[in-house]
Amino acid sequence: MRSKANLGLRALFCGAVLAVGVVSPALAADPNAADAQTSTFVSGVSDNGTDYSGVTPAMVKAKEAQLQTYLNHGTMAPRYVKTGAAAKAASAMSASLVASPMYAASSVLSWYPGFYQKTTYWCVPAVVQSIAYFDLEGEWYYDLGSGSISGAQSKIYNGYTDPDGTVEPAIKVGGSVLGSDDTKAIAWVNRQFKQYASTWFYLAVKPTSQTDLMNKVHYDVASEYEPTYIRVDLATASGTGYMWYQAPGSGGTHPEHATLAVGYNDSASTMQTYDPFSHPSGSSCSHAYNVANNWGCNWTITQARYYKGMDRILGTPVWY
Repeated sequence: MRSKANLGLRALFCGAVLAVGVVSPALAADPNAADAQTSTFVSGVSDNGTDYSGVTPAMVKAKEAQLQTYLNHGTMAPRYVKTGAAAKAASAMSASLVASPMYAASSVLSWYPGFYQKTTYWCVPAVVQSIAYFDLEGEWYYDLGSGSISGAQSKIYNGYTDPDGTVEPAIKVGGSVLGSDDTKAIAWVNRQFKQYASTWFYLAVKPTSQTDLMNKVHYDVASEYEPTYIRVDLATASGTGYMWYQAPGSGGTHPEHATLAVGYNDSASTMQTYDPFSHPSGSSCSHAYNVANNWGCNWTITQARYYKGMDRILGTPVWY
């Protein structure tokens, strides 16, 4: 039986399978059940993210100061205590980055181990499971003691009790809504970091421009070796949408989808994004849903399109 103390990392990764260029917005079937929302942000949480998930105003101030230092002076060594795979990446890259006079024009977490979502509405459990698996490098997050990736996502979605007795609340919205509450999901992620003595934490924000979004992605990926969570609106008009298009629900609801920015290339004005709904297929990615897949896929998409496809309805769509 796996436990939290077993930190061996399974050698199972999505690989560097990328879609070349910009992907058509209408290539796939709907990734959700009818009217389901894959990621729901509930009201009552401030847009600056200071009033939940253990993130205090002092933590917000410190993180924003570090972001500003990064923007003022360029790439710097990570300031947060790292564990797992993120620590290895930081150790390998710090020397060259510190010597750089400005942030790298391109950077990527090319071996990011993103899980496949094991139901059509478990994008958030798959994303947060992937973050914990990458950062904390534990087999524990491969299955959370359930014996399967699907079992882990079910536990995150429905709630569970750790072997040490820690009760982890469900992240699902509840009731008849199929989908996850982002406020509960970010709280889950931040608790995992804290349990493993990592000082990293995510802060929920609303970027005000494409430059603002990219500043946070630069900081996360190039300086902190972390992915940036970006919730996208699948009902954004075709042409400015994301990797596929899904019409609004019968009540006018917009289906949201959880993704991670895991790289960027400023020269090409592109971003690399991990998508838990798609999976590797040959030299590209397929979004024909198949629950048998274990690993999601990384896409290449323009920075402008990623920003335009960002959710603008349900509060704070980005964690950095």
